[in-house]
Amino acid sequence: MLEEIVYKQDPEEFLNNDNAYINNLRNSTKKIKLFDVSSKTEKEIYQDIYQNIEDIQYENGKVYFIAHKGQKIEYIDLETKQKQTLCKLPKEGVTLNGIYDNKLQYIYYTGSEGKVDKAYYIDLETKESKEMKLFDKNGYLVEILAENKEFYFVRKGYELGAEYTTWAGTKQQDIERINYALMKKEDYWSSKPKYIDIKNT
Repeated sequence: MLEEIVYKQDPEEFLNNDNAYINNLRNSTKKIKLFDVSSKTEKEIYQDIYQNIEDIQYENGKVYFIAHKGQKIEYIDLETKQKQTLCKLPKEGVTLNGIYDNKLQYIYYTGSEGKVDKAYYIDLETKESKEMKLFDKNGYLVEILAENKEFYFVRKGYELGAEYTTWAGTKQQDIERINYALMKKEDYWSSKPKYIDIKNT
């Protein structure tokens, strides 16, 4: 699957104006295309104003998306080209985070550091939603990096160094180590922090 943006105006006109650049992007056209590897051809399957399909994920012949300030997750069936609503949301500001084992994660972030306010997943088969509470000590969701049939390989957190002041006068901490682990899939979706730690040298 490919995404193509047809800008309403040349984005280079707004390089010195962030708000105008973002407004131009959101009012441009986003096209969703399928690429046939054997014939090396593209086929457009859907298009809309960028802000209406701002954040997208793909799984099993369906493209899931949410609009800018949207309060529902929608999807397009690539066979029928029909747009449908997957679920309604309690408030705007959600980000789609990925699909694993037919479960779509969606997250509400807080502040400029990207820390999680609330995180959920919806089972794409049953349409059941559940809150996720598997966070590291720095307030980030434990992230799936790879998987096999039984386990996920996850990034379960970071070790941060001492805070210091940069040349620009801002406070900063550097990541000194990333902590990885294995965990059973059922424990991940049940938010049970039963990690099998992996030594990171």
